[in-house]
Amino acid sequence: MTTGFILLLVVMGLFGAVALSYVYYDFKTGVPTFPTMPAVREKIAQLLQDELARRPECPSFTVIDLGSGSGQMTEYLARTLPTAQIIGIEISFIPWLRSVLRQRWNGGPKNLSYRRLDFWTYDIGKADVVIVYQLYTILERVSAKLRDELPSGAVILANTFALAPPWQAEATFSIPAPLIASLSGKTDLFLYRKA
Repeated sequence: MTTGFILLLVVMGLFGAVALSYVYYDFKTGVPTFPTMPAVREKIAQLLQDELARRPECPSFTVIDLGSGSGQMTEYLARTLPTAQIIGIEISFIPWLRSVLRQRWNGGPKNLSYRRLDFWTYDIGKADVVIVYQLYTILERVSAKLRDELPSGAVILANTFALAPPWQAEATFSIPAPLIASLSGKTDLFLYRKA
């Protein structure tokens, strides 16, 4: 065997392992890893800046992303909101690893941290804001977790899929989306506030 052939086998093996990891966690969680579009990230950042301005007396402003994927949005928020504490929760190994490595290599913000764990076990009771980008198939359970654990006044931003009743959106924002991401050419962002 030539060195080139061995190298090809190693690369194919690595790609296969990465693909299997994604498939495994997609099956385990019922939710695929999918990044938040830049226009949605920008809108979320704007809403969080407005929310932070509404709470000047808040000693710490904590934002938790339930299922932070590869961390593009959490890193963007940490850079946009340097006084906030941003926490990304991700169980899928490869996206979590990408988040951590990118933060270390890019000299990522100090107000950003990642935790590799199943968000069902993570207590969100100290969050000021929770970001959710989960499929409708698990949103009833996610909605119950938010209802049971979040403090009064906490904000929830749900990307694309609305929370299950009895949650009622305080506001809905329609954001242009590429046709490849949405057949309608738009996606919705739902803002909720815990009573």
